[in-house]
Amino acid sequence: MLESLTIQNIALIHKSALELDKGFTVFTGETGAGKSMLMDALSLVLGSRGGASFVRHGQDQAQIEAIFTLPEQHPVLRIMAEQGLECEEGAELILRRQISADGKGKAFVNGMRVTLTQLKELGDRLADIHGQHDHQLLLKSHMHTRLLDRFGSYSAELDRAKKTFKAYKEVKDELEALEQKAADREREIETLTAYVAELNKVAPAVGEEEELSTERSELMAAEKAGKGLREAEQAMNGSDNPLSQLAQMERMLISSVPHTGHERLEALINRFSEVSAVVADLSSELDILSHDLAFDPERLSEVDERLFLLKDLARKHRCMIDNLPEVHDKLKAELDQLENAEENMAHLKTALVTTKKDFDTACKALTEKRTEAATALKKALETELKSLKMEAARFEARLEPLAEKANQQGAEQVAFYVSTNPGQPFSPLEKVASGGEVSRLMLALKTVFYAHMPETTLVFDEIDTGVGGAVADAVGRALKKLSQKHQVFSITHMPQVAALGDKHMNIVKSSQEQSTQTNVQELGQDERINELARMLSGAEVTEATREAAKSLMG
Repeated sequence: MLESLTIQNIALIHKSALELDKGFTVFTGETGAGKSMLMDALSLVLGSRGGASFVRHGQDQAQIEAIFTLPEQHPVLRIMAEQGLECEEGAELILRRQISADGKGKAFVNGMRVTLTQLKELGDRLADIHGQHDHQLLLKSHMHTRLLDRFGSYSAELDRAKKTFKAYKEVKDELEALEQKAADREREIETLTAYVAELNKVAPAVGEEEELSTERSELMAAEKAGKGLREAEQAMNGSDNPLSQLAQMERMLISSVPHTGHERLEALINRFSEVSAVVADLSSELDILSHDLAFDPERLSEVDERLFLLKDLARKHRCMIDNLPEVHDKLKAELDQLENAEENMAHLKTALVTTKKDFDTACKALTEKRTEAATALKKALETELKSLKMEAARFEARLEPLAEKANQQGAEQVAFYVSTNPGQPFSPLEKVASGGEVSRLMLALKTVFYAHMPETTLVFDEIDTGVGGAVADAVGRALKKLSQKHQVFSITHMPQVAALGDKHMNIVKSSQEQSTQTNVQELGQDERINELARMLSGAEVTEATREAAKSLMG
């Protein structure tokens, strides 16, 4: 349930912090006081789109925070786990939405940044907000099938219809594609044969491009290294090579030793001998390395040609080089299919009959479930409509066959028909219901639908529009009945509805010289009586209207 709602700088609301409870909470206020702003704030924190127009004039940022507590095994916990968001059973769930004056926004769940899509996915399962848009949706015939299926709770039959239709459609599409190709079979076979032969010859492999590119880099590096080695080898073995020069210098020094007997000269001669040995060793290493790193220009040419061929094939088949083996397999399968077209079409026609039979069986089972659900919905809804002072109203959920247009939703579409007055024939819902009647129909539907659903938060924005007197009292009692299982909020202008609330919040607009703001406050017993008296009589509250208000509260 929604425990608290904190609103800062949304339109005329500077700051309001609402502590909320279970049961039935009503929100009232004079026309123009800002009741819609409360709905806007709640919708925003649950993931609806919003821009700079929601930010209070003169402020840099608007913020809404909603704190929920979740019962065990609530579907939101599973969704949060899938999204990598932290939330333990029984712990608070904190949603926060920020919108800056430039229209940019941020969303947070338990302090973690989330996308607006993620926030809305959670918000849709935390609260059901009923506004005028819901009236419009109820009037849309394409919604009626979904509403009946939701009421009937036959997910297994719906899943079976979807799966069998998918299987049937795949076979049907495959057969149609094969028949189309078979019409121009010879040309297709010729083209595919050429493609397959070319790919057979090339035999591309996954990862080959990377291997060839690596080898090419190594060959290019070997070519560069070989050039340096050859130049060094030429310098080492040329006419003026360092080894012969060192040997010559060593001989010249040795010839001087018998005449001088100089110790330092002898040491120098030894060093020349050592250097000559090192240079001779370097010359040998140059020869060995030059042989080991011999550049193979023919292999480099082969690698370049192979890479060019693979890239050309990839361009021809509009794919990555690594996807060529997959394309190869696909083309071979298509060629095999065409070469054996008659046999393949015979198999597909057999499969089409089988899958169509499976789909028809699934549709029949779904139709039976829908027929049962339509009967149950008629009975439950007419009972609720009677309690909402629509005693003469009759309702039908009709199953209209789709004939050849059957789809994954089954073999029929559902259409809601009503008769609101005695002797009046049934007509499509969107053609006969007035505003007040649509409100009561929607309330009756929600009362029926939510009777067996887990506890949630339900918000009704002026569900009593277009009604009054005893009808308004009936609407209030229906909302009160819903609140026995769910947390219910109602923004209302009807005193009969407001009097039935377990908690009464008042929305007040106040103006000063340079600013206007809206505040929301909980009413005590006397304040509540005064507010109900105002709703009954207008601006002037008399003792008589106060007594009438007390009477409404029982």
